[in-house]
Amino acid sequence: MLHRVRNEGAPSGPCERAQVTAARRVWVEYCGAMDTEYFHRWMYLLLARLEPGEQVLARGRAFEPSDVLRFDLSRVISGPGCAVAVTERCVLWVSRDDDRWVRSLPFALVRSYAEITQAHRYALALDHESIERLQSVAAHQLLWWSWGNAEAAHSVTSTVLAFSRRDTKAARAIRSRLPRPY
Repeated sequence: MLHRVRNEGAPSGPCERAQVTAARRVWVEYCGAMDTEYFHRWMYLLLARLEPGEQVLARGRAFEPSDVLRFDLSRVISGPGCAVAVTERCVLWVSRDDDRWVRSLPFALVRSYAEITQAHRYALALDHESIERLQSVAAHQLLWWSWGNAEAAHSVTSTVLAFSRRDTKAARAIRSRLPRPY
């Protein structure tokens, strides 16, 4: 079992200093392994959806806001986000270990898009033809109260994908496949 190392004053000798440094290194390696493990599982889900012969232009991480009408880029970009794969014909992303939650948006369905920037944070707001998408909803509702977790397929016409920066490989690949504004 790993524990965080607390800094309560400087280590008194070389042996104690080496123990603290080694414990920090193990903690960072452990957290890093956990970080890439779920990302690789998600990327595997995306790559399993590709058509035969379809090539991936870019892979990366993005963030999908829960409410596309009211979101703040400074709050969207936190946590594990989504794994994203961009191909010649579509963008795919997933944020859960379940194949049902893989989202796909063919570039042929995109009607228009807007680029949103706040400091170094960046998002693409894509307006597209109506597609069915699985979403989390409340299991029960009475007047204005709602509770519980359920899933339902909803028709959506807009998608927002946020990135940590404008120049990430996935963001550049998506922009390169979108129709140029007139």
